[in-house]
Amino acid sequence: MSPDSRAVPRARGKRRRALFPLKLAVSAGLLVLLFRHIPLDRGASLLLHADALLVAAGGALMVAQTGLSALKWKVLLRGQGVIVPYAKLIRTCLLANFVNLFSPGVLGGDAYRSIALREHTGGLARSLPSIIADRTTGLAVLVGLAATGVSLYFVPAAPALAAGLILLTALLGYALLVAVVDPLLHRLIAGREHSLMVLLSGILVALRPTRALSTAFAIALVFQLNTIFIVYVWSTGLHLSATVLQLFLIVPTVYLLEMVPISVSGVGLREGVYAVLFSFFGLPPEQGLALGLLTSIMRYVVNAIGALIWFVPDGSRLEAVSVPGRA
Repeated sequence: MSPDSRAVPRARGKRRRALFPLKLAVSAGLLVLLFRHIPLDRGASLLLHADALLVAAGGALMVAQTGLSALKWKVLLRGQGVIVPYAKLIRTCLLANFVNLFSPGVLGGDAYRSIALREHTGGLARSLPSIIADRTTGLAVLVGLAATGVSLYFVPAAPALAAGLILLTALLGYALLVAVVDPLLHRLIAGREHSLMVLLSGILVALRPTRALSTAFAIALVFQLNTIFIVYVWSTGLHLSATVLQLFLIVPTVYLLEMVPISVSGVGLREGVYAVLFSFFGLPPEQGLALGLLTSIMRYVVNAIGALIWFVPDGSRLEAVSVPGRA
């Protein structure tokens, strides 16, 4: 590797390290702004009088989410012809969750995941497509749930019609990707050995309609529904006024917006969106603030398990196993 090629990753690393204090300041600034406009004592009172058993139950369900994430990833990797031990994937997901606590959005954890499996997949060009397909399925289901929440809440007279239109739009978009975009891009990158072209080709293959992708979508649906249920459990534990139907709209919207990489792990942005959406539904904004704060606190408490995993020897097999007959 030439000195110039080594300088590029170093420069990017310095840029990311320089952005971290800025995103930390954004998180702090958003929280200060919230505390100035929403009585902190009311939100704190809700947290102090929360049902500890329900809060702990939500935390336990968060741990179970890691198992679902690892299972979906395993399915997508198997679709690429690579088998990785399930224990290895759970370990990697736990560590990635810990990395995400100190990075903007989910980029830090996904970067760690792609690097952690290089020995199994043979390089980043085979690691990244499964991760991008993983994120794509989760994001698509999250958007679908948010749209469904909108239709259920604002079009109660014809929820089936609204949900059908949403599903039809999604299917038409996917059909366009598979029937038009995929063949066109494959013709453009055919025969080119550039690493970016290889990566793009892998992503297109990972997003083709296969049993693995449909299974991943099913797991993503269970994961996102469980996410809403976790928040419902916490909402009940905090004795909030939000209904299940309102949370069905609020939670996917919050999780979509907190992906915007302007703060550290969504802190500040998450609490603000909860407060605004609670106000939108005529609920006390301090309830939204309390729910957002509890979500942030529990993420740091539960995902700190990853910090302990750093010190546990990795006993999984280090070699990848190719599935016969798969590319």
